[in-house]
Amino acid sequence: MQFLTDANILKSGFDISNMKIGDFIEVEGELQKNPLINCMDIFVDMLRMADIFAEKRNEEFKKFIFEKYPVQKVKDILSLFADRTNDNKIKETVNPDANVPTIFEYIVGIAWFYFSGCRINLLKSFNLTLSANFEPLMHAGGGHGDIVIYEKDKVVMLEVTLMNANSQKRGEWEPVLRHSANLKIEEESNGLKRDVTTFFIADEFDYNTINIWKAVSSVSLQSSNDKSKFTSNVIIMPVSTGAGIAALAGIGAGVGIGIATGKAVDAVARQPEADSKISKNLLLGCALAEATAIYGMVVAILIIFLCK
Repeated sequence: MQFLTDANILKSGFDISNMKIGDFIEVEGELQKNPLINCMDIFVDMLRMADIFAEKRNEEFKKFIFEKYPVQKVKDILSLFADRTNDNKIKETVNPDANVPTIFEYIVGIAWFYFSGCRINLLKSFNLTLSANFEPLMHAGGGHGDIVIYEKDKVVMLEVTLMNANSQKRGEWEPVLRHSANLKIEEESNGLKRDVTTFFIADEFDYNTINIWKAVSSVSLQSSNDKSKFTSNVIIMPVSTGAGIAALAGIGAGVGIGIATGKAVDAVARQPEADSKISKNLLLGCALAEATAIYGMVVAILIIFLCK
């Protein structure tokens, strides 16, 4: 008897999306003949297969992001959300079937993926329903934060909103506090020592909202799932999309310099005699690219201080 869950077979793209459990094993009679095969074997094998599929799907999603949403395009789309007359343009650019708040959440997630150095599992972190082609459809709901990123030493939750400053008081105070407290309590209840931080991302902020986020770190908060559990030092940090756009400028510069350096190395390898000319042009190009990162840093610092 042979199981069809070999890692090499699955990673090669073997499609089992429409198969049933009986297709993964030989006939039922073979199971009866082999006493080593039991339901637990099948269960463990299926879990292993699910992990391989999840990994493969995540790699496909990364490739999709790099191809369809490079850094500059993400930056351009983020800049459109400040003016709601751009809603139709945003939908046409991303997905006409999704609403604008859902698209905002989706694009912010991709921006954060770039901020992380492309190392996070964004597909697993999204609380969105995506199409088979990775396009956003709708928010999945379920009482969790918009985007929750679990890493080895920390957990980051992104709460994303397009509500204006006045609406934030009514629509965001309670759910953001509840999600943040519940997430931290969940980590503590599981005996995990990861730092938990919530970033509240919006195009503009209500002054009182910012001060409330600062104040909650000094008071005790109760779980909405288990009234007997409490936590303290809940960290909620406001981040404007303007600061995010400025930060993306730095990422774009880094990507550009990396590509330019790689091309220069290839050129020198092909034409060693042109080393001097290639190096001069490379340094000039890197200086110009670095200038955009510096401008972005200055803008980000100004936005941070203006939001205080």
